[in-house]
Amino acid sequence: RSNALRLGTVSDQTGLTTKIFLTAKGEFRNKVQPRVVDIVPEGLTVKIDPPSQIGGGDIVRIGIEIQIPPGTPPANNLCSETAEPGYILLDTGHPKTPTLKIPVCVAIAE
Repeated sequence: RSNALRLGTVSDQTGLTTKIFLTAKGEFRNKVQPRVVDIVPEGLTVKIDPPSQIGGGDIVRIGIEIQIPPGTPPANNLCSETAEPGYILLDTGHPKTPTLKIPVCVAIAE
């Protein structure tokens, strides 16, 4: 999967925190208020920052923090033939793209 968030193998001892950004432009940019609908594997936690205006207000940028806390149960979602991808499903608030599914390739190892 080329269009996936690739987190690789993460130790359940140390965990992982990373951040990605969602950008919106055009007439509906200020309507984009993502909220989490579903997450696989369920050990992932997602925190969505408030939108911020960039580029003179023509673009809205929203930070999305993904965390695998220490102690998260093992999971295999590495996006291989034997391991289905995980995902983060967001309700966006955008009228033309109401949902966004972000594929996540990750394994959580003991």
